[in-house]
Amino acid sequence: MKVENFPVIIFFIIMIIFSLTMFLPKKHHGEYLPIVGQNIQLNELESATTGKVFEPDDTFILHVFASWCGACKRDLSILKKINGKVKIYGLIWKDGQENAIEYHKRKGIYDDILKDKNMHIVLALGIRAMPETFIIGKDGTVYYSYKGPINDVVIKDDILPKFDEIRRIQSK
Repeated sequence: MKVENFPVIIFFIIMIIFSLTMFLPKKHHGEYLPIVGQNIQLNELESATTGKVFEPDDTFILHVFASWCGACKRDLSILKKINGKVKIYGLIWKDGQENAIEYHKRKGIYDDILKDKNMHIVLALGIRAMPETFIIGKDGTVYYSYKGPINDVVIKDDILPKFDEIRRIQSK
């Protein structure tokens, strides 16, 4: 082998390795995010439809969304499958309140639309993009965090089992 071919061979090996990693399954490990296990002040949230302070009566999903967000819209078709099994609240982020409420009226997936009065919850949860999905206890404990669009696998393998686990612990 000629020495001048060595960089070309190395380049192709690196490209093959990078190409193969694109096809590896990607699994989000929400339990390892720093916010999981922490408490947030739920009284910082209020209903965008009624203006009342948010006071959940059970563990719930908090789905961060905007009416213009394409990935958020796709999430709704997935969340619709578990609507009724768990409480699902939408948290408006980077969207007008009127737009979000109108969107909610058309889609009707969320139990309510929430807004973060002072952006304290958004900062506490470390929200940087949307959609983001959290499982939060009625006491404000964050049990699970998923950044990015969800799919059936995330619901089946992560979210529903986590809800079952939380319910088992809370029923003891």
